[in-house]
Amino acid sequence: MSGLSGLLVFLLLHLLFVVNWPWFMAVPWPGYELATARGLVEPWFVHTPRSLWVTRAAFFILAMVTVLLRTGARSANALAIWLGAATGVALSYARTSLPSLEWGWLGFLLYPLRLVLPVLLGAAAGIVGARVRARRVA
Repeated sequence: MSGLSGLLVFLLLHLLFVVNWPWFMAVPWPGYELATARGLVEPWFVHTPRSLWVTRAAFFILAMVTVLLRTGARSANALAIWLGAATGVALSYARTSLPSLEWGWLGFLLYPLRLVLPVLLGAAAGIVGARVRARRVA
């Protein structure tokens, strides 16, 4: 179930980026202003600081809430969230023009790694929160 939630969250985020890309493009990465103004930067979770931070926040919160609500196998839940998100990254990456670039196939391996840290930090925050909650009950 956690893997499915990771996949669903990433695909919904990608849909959000596609629908609201002008808002995300308003603040491009430094050095990419001209390419962004020409419309050469397509909707993708790492193409603007806003889209990257929205993605990081979403996966941090997802991992934290999942770990807080589920008992036992917390690390397995975090891994399942990341695997689901990685599947979503691969599916949506295949629909962009990036794989056709030289070395573009590496994106299937490297872009899912951009989600490891928010999931790990969210899971760690969830574990700490669960321990604090358990101590208050005891």
